[in-house]
Amino acid sequence: MSARGRPHGLIAAALAGAALLAPAAAQAGTVQVNGDALEITAAPFVAAGSSVLAVLPAGRRRLVWAVYGPDQETQMPRNTTLDELLSYLMSSPNLVVAGELFPDQRAAIAASHRNVLSSAAGARRPGVLAELAWNRWTEGEIDDPSTVEPLYLHGKPMGGSTGG
Repeated sequence: MSARGRPHGLIAAALAGAALLAPAAAQAGTVQVNGDALEITAAPFVAAGSSVLAVLPAGRRRLVWAVYGPDQETQMPRNTTLDELLSYLMSSPNLVVAGELFPDQRAAIAASHRNVLSSAAGARRPGVLAELAWNRWTEGEIDDPSTVEPLYLHGKPMGGSTGG
């Protein structure tokens, strides 16, 4: 709480979001929000008209990533090594790279790719999740809570040359 007894920014945003959704949730029964961490990372750049490769660590030095763009079809995330990601970027020099990387991974990508954002500039933002959730909810895209399952990034490789 601030000195005036008001909640700070992020807390205030969460409370405002809950206050907006509570009446609708009560009326509709249940509201389930399905947030994709890669989509949340990419959304601000796609909204600005850029194609972006969103990336997150998947454990054991592997990376999960996907490419998003204004005119691109959504693709399945790929779970690859840094070398496999670097190979992909060689054929896509105009992509912006955003997301969470270890400093040595960010440096390796930046050594061969010019559009790598800093950790802060490429970080996920809670407001983006709120906006994506609001848009889905107003369009009637509500997930059945009994069918929602987590996707663990450290699981078996998916996509790319290392998986199915």
